[in-house]
Amino acid sequence: MERGEILSSISSYFESREEIHTVIVYGSVADGSSGRDSDVDIALASFTALDYKILVQMNADLQIRLHRNIDLIDLDKAKGLIHYKIISKGVRLKYSSRELTGHMIRALDFKTDFLPQLQAMQIKRIEKTAYGT
Repeated sequence: MERGEILSSISSYFESREEIHTVIVYGSVADGSSGRDSDVDIALASFTALDYKILVQMNADLQIRLHRNIDLIDLDKAKGLIHYKIISKGVRLKYSSRELTGHMIRALDFKTDFLPQLQAMQIKRIEKTAYGT
């Protein structure tokens, strides 16, 4: 199944699910680098808490529909780098502008406040490994 077919199938699956206001595909399918055996990473947000049983059922439905492993994540519970990557690089298939704005603000806060610190720590770790300093 090609990228466009995957995105279209996911979009149609969630189209009638009114409780889900945001669906974002991220990872290799979103950036176009997925292979035949790649999983599909999907972030969801709902107007009510996402129940575990509902997530399991959606996961099973999507695996049958797409013939791929599915990795679902509750966007409202995502934090840090994963949240930032979902918001900044993901393909938005369904969203409420109002709800998405809150996630965009959280992602921007992470980018301006924590990402520079994280990058500095990674550079230090690389230098320590490479140069023993």
